[in-house]
Amino acid sequence: MASTPFPGVSPRLEAFAFPSNTSLRFVLLLVSVLGASTFFFRTLPVGAVPDEACMQTSFQSAEAQIQGAMARLKTADPPVEMTSPVEAACMRPYVKALALRISVGMALLLVVSTVLFWLLPAWTLRRKGLVPLKGNQFPELRGHLDGLCREAGLLRQPRFMLAPFNPSPSGHVFGRTRRHWVALSGGLVKQFQSDRSLFDAVLRHELAHLRNADVGKAFFSVALWWGFLLVALLPYVLQGLTQAMKFAWPWTLHTAWRMVVLTGLVVLVRNSVLRVRELYADLRASELQGPEGALERVVAALPRPKGGRWRELLRNHPPPESRVRVLTGEQLLSRPAWGEAFAVGLLAMVAFADMDQFLMWLLAGTPLRNFTREGAALAFIPLAIGITGLGLWRTAFSASRRGESLRGVGPKLALCLGVGLVLGEFLSFDKALETTTIPLFARYVLGSLPWALVLVASLALLFQWMAVCALEWLAVVGASRARYLACAACLILASAALVAWLSELTLLRESVKALKERVGLGQLALLVGGHGFLTLSSSGLFLLATVVAWAFPWAARFWPQRSEAAATSSEPLVPPRPGRWQLDWRRGVIAGLVFCLVLLFVRLVLVSSVDEATRRTQLFVAVFFAGQVGFAAVLQAAAAALAAARAPRLGVLQGLFTASVSGALMTAGVLGLNLLFGGNADPAFAWLTLKFVLNLGAVLSLVAALGVCAVRGAGRAGSGP
Repeated sequence: MASTPFPGVSPRLEAFAFPSNTSLRFVLLLVSVLGASTFFFRTLPVGAVPDEACMQTSFQSAEAQIQGAMARLKTADPPVEMTSPVEAACMRPYVKALALRISVGMALLLVVSTVLFWLLPAWTLRRKGLVPLKGNQFPELRGHLDGLCREAGLLRQPRFMLAPFNPSPSGHVFGRTRRHWVALSGGLVKQFQSDRSLFDAVLRHELAHLRNADVGKAFFSVALWWGFLLVALLPYVLQGLTQAMKFAWPWTLHTAWRMVVLTGLVVLVRNSVLRVRELYADLRASELQGPEGALERVVAALPRPKGGRWRELLRNHPPPESRVRVLTGEQLLSRPAWGEAFAVGLLAMVAFADMDQFLMWLLAGTPLRNFTREGAALAFIPLAIGITGLGLWRTAFSASRRGESLRGVGPKLALCLGVGLVLGEFLSFDKALETTTIPLFARYVLGSLPWALVLVASLALLFQWMAVCALEWLAVVGASRARYLACAACLILASAALVAWLSELTLLRESVKALKERVGLGQLALLVGGHGFLTLSSSGLFLLATVVAWAFPWAARFWPQRSEAAATSSEPLVPPRPGRWQLDWRRGVIAGLVFCLVLLFVRLVLVSSVDEATRRTQLFVAVFFAGQVGFAAVLQAAAAALAAARAPRLGVLQGLFTASVSGALMTAGVLGLNLLFGGNADPAFAWLTLKFVLNLGAVLSLVAALGVCAVRGAGRAGSGP
């Protein structure tokens, strides 16, 4: 679809509508260094090793604990506490020593990186032989530079330096927080008289780095890389050589290839930070130059580096072709961040898996023992959602402005993030201990496949929901500051949902792993399925999530619509979405009334045909309650399918809304008829009934609505040319 024109608004400003890729990749670099360093520090020897007698006692305690876990799986309680108190008591001194070493190592890494970051400008000044550019020597040049700084909108001017013996017409900006320098080569100063447009193009690009506030990020990325080499990688290499000389080759090789992968990711992320900042600087500089600007000419004249795509990943500057494409209007900076999603998933999961084990050892036997996974997930999952979600909102902003769709973007991002999470767990230190042989590796892969499929499928639903929220809200708030509020709310909700889901999924997976050697496959499936059903049906968080799923995107219609006249000339506008989103509450009411009438008829039949003593037995009450819940869920699914089939768009969310309306009426019917026929409806029973009816109905309604929308989509594709 052709882009929608907006007078006075440059499409290039779309890249600055949300935090830049430079900032996101800088955060990703911090996560990568954190994850890789955690792995390296864990491989170093620790003096506080638990003794054999203590561990033998803990194994016996764990065996007794696992025997009781099968009984807990029959309820909605946490299925099994994976670490026994006895084992925790044995491991706690070791864990404390290990946690202290990792904390000291991380602190030392940050200190070394900060010191290097502080010293880099002085080293650059000395290495390049830079001298101050004095205004009394070059008054015309100095006045022109002051004008360029004002044009760039800089609140604080940098210090201009001169590299008199550098004949190339180039510039270089460097510095640290609130103190920056711009180096001008002797060849560039000559161009001030002979080719003023070329001089301005180079300076505008360098000053754009200051306007984009990426100089500190770039230099701290370099300093962080050197700190990582000195504090984390070098001790690991020395330790590996020591182990190799002691003939511990299998373990050394088993961890060495993981070291290569993690270090390579750190290098790639660091280089990506340095590359993408150049594209943003080109984009910013192109907005400042007039029709006589020479930035395109300067970029096109740059030398073409040799090598293919893989060599490009190792460079600190983007190829000239990419820079020219950005300057000519191609939206390279608004594309989905596939690589970032994969990398942040992998690196976050490396650290999550190790921290999860730490917290289980430290908190076993304490009141917080059932929240270890939530604590570990809270440390890293919001970062993963933040990086990928911001990229998704930026892509949605660009797509909305052009009237394009985001079809397939959410599931693809989910696939990249999910694959990264799965591979990140495999690269963690704990999985290195569990996969030391080929049979153990094959066993791990086969056991991880179901978990990986469930994880990717759930992430696909989550990211598709985020894409819908982005499109709906951006159509209302446009380029106003409210877009930040809407984006932040969406990311917080998505992070909370993923933290809760990943924690429950990991706990259930570990329980299955502990019990599968002691029970048959069929019994294990019944235990896990029953526990999952009870947990999901009685979860207040899942009930809240189903309501938020349709309520948050629907709430965009109540936000004051941003008029085109209210936007400034520097704000890109977003056209409204086609068609209003009308929630179908009528079908929900009809389904609820049908349920109440059928339930009333069944109640009357039971009163006349079943004696009171039988009706008061626990078995009859349980079966009758389950029948009411099951029938309500089926009717909710039918109403949701009809609503999704008739909805012009967003059929799944409209189906969930219809199911929520009908489920609320059905719950009221169950409670009202229960009172009418002599039963009770205390708050605890009312809350339990509401959760069971709405949660089970939401699951079936989601499946039904997804199926209907899939059939509609396939029909439209088949009828096309």
